[in-house]
Amino acid sequence: MKSNQFIKQNTLFIIFLMLFTFNEIKADESESEIFHKNVEYGLSAGYLFGGNINISDAPNKFEKTGSFMIKGFIDSYLIPKLAAGLYLQYSYSGLEEIENDRLKNKHNASIIEIGGSLKPRFILNPKWALKPGLYIGYRKFFFDFNADCGLELDNAHGMALNAAVEIQYVYSSSYIIFSEIGFVTQPYGGKEDITHLDFGPIFYITAGIAL
Repeated sequence: MKSNQFIKQNTLFIIFLMLFTFNEIKADESESEIFHKNVEYGLSAGYLFGGNINISDAPNKFEKTGSFMIKGFIDSYLIPKLAAGLYLQYSYSGLEEIENDRLKNKHNASIIEIGGSLKPRFILNPKWALKPGLYIGYRKFFFDFNADCGLELDNAHGMALNAAVEIQYVYSSSYIIFSEIGFVTQPYGGKEDITHLDFGPIFYITAGIAL
């Protein structure tokens, strides 16, 4: 029930915000030519913050620690200011097991995510643009639990529902440098019908280059 409410509330808000902004902001006539490319390729790296992870069958609480992340994307512009794309994201995180408000154990997890995106782009001036995005994808976990943890979460997976905004700057006629601020969520996931794994917004920030 909570997962369904989370999807409805956040998805509707994000879509409303994107559509509102799309209708309100207009492009500058002198915008850079690079903003008129039909396809854009990007790669960024940065920091994925920590957050609570909900595992239904776990006797203790779990918290994800801050970690490195890397993200690549391909965006194809359906119209000059709206792109549909694909993305691939990877992070390697620590997972702390908390018992009675004390650290009991430390585990690790590799997380791979692939999916699609929808991104309008708003030209602020010839050099700067904002590019918010809605991401929906498939997330796969590779856990490295210590033997005494008692959890069987091999092949755990879930639905990724993320949102972010890129702040783009035209560095030259060939490429754009950008910073991306956003969050990742998993409203539903786990391992078959045995264990459910979900989490609310976990924020991240990255910097990269787009061609």
